Amino acid sequence: MHIDRRPSIFSVPLVAVVLAVLGGGERAAAEKCAARCAWADINHNNIVDGEDLALLFDAWNTDNAAADINQDGVVDGADLTLVLASWGPCDESAYTKSKIMFIRHAEKPDCYNSQGLTVSTCPNDSIHYYGVNAPGLCPEDPESLVTLGWERAGGIAQLFSSLAGTVHYADLAEPNHIYAAHPVVNDPLASASKRPVQTVKALSSKLGLTINTHYPSTGSLKVVEDAYKLACANSTNILISWQHELILTTSPANVGMAQHLCHLTNQDPNVLGLPQYPWPSDRYDMVLVFDLVNGRITRFTQVPQKLLAADSVTPFR
Repeated sequence: MHIDRRPSIFSVPLVAVVLAVLGGGERAAAEKCAARCAWADINHNNIVDGEDLALLFDAWNTDNAAADINQDGVVDGADLTLVLASWGPCDESAYTKSKIMFIRHAEKPDCYNSQGLTVSTCPNDSIHYYGVNAPGLCPEDPESLVTLGWERAGGIAQLFSSLAGTVHYADLAEPNHIYAAHPVVNDPLASASKRPVQTVKALSSKLGLTINTHYPSTGSLKVVEDAYKLACANSTNILISWQHELILTTSPANVGMAQHLCHLTNQDPNVLGLPQYPWPSDRYDMVLVFDLVNGRITRFTQVPQKLLAADSVTPFR
């Protein structure tokens, strides 16, 4: 029996050399999460080896989705880095499987018609709702939820809490971490709104969790980065309650939180199916859900809350 004793060109030392000489950005992308095997295993045979490398080179400089490991639209050196960084047998026990979920805070002071829909003016069949704080002591608090919003907050406490080990919708999960924007008074850049915290207060109390309010509204991208680190380190579920105009944007100069998460994973928001337009100003009823495996977004879903009578099931465009 002939044994080929020639040193393999894909030995571990060479992998280390390749990683060392690749660009800093590509190497950083490869090291964001510890284990990448789940998606560097292009042929899904539970090992990253020469067969995967051959498939990657066959698709070189194309937009082949299977070989485009980081989903940036082209098979190139960044994907090669990730394959080499994951070299060897896959260990599913090392996989991290997480969800990052975004909601807009619940209803704010505004005009609503009899169905609870936001209207631009207050005609005869509409009512102007004023903000009410939790104890009901400030009946015209502009930074608090209106009564419709408090109703939604109660529904959210049910929507995201497990009942007999399940949640109401399969695409949602009971959060292990909750983030909400910290209200800041007398700051022209940051929001003074208490609504993001109020929206998830009942849920946090029910689950025995402390809401992370370390960041004001202006720290929205830092929140996403914190959440991403948690999702990489351990299998976990994260809920973020924030201002809608900061979650989804279309301005290249002001990246939204959802788009920023895609940038952190080096994935194209359009390929993942993110909405093309900002979060609609009259919608409070949607959950944006990102499923991640080892730091890579494997699925993006819009989940209608269906909590109040006027809630829509129409996805954002």
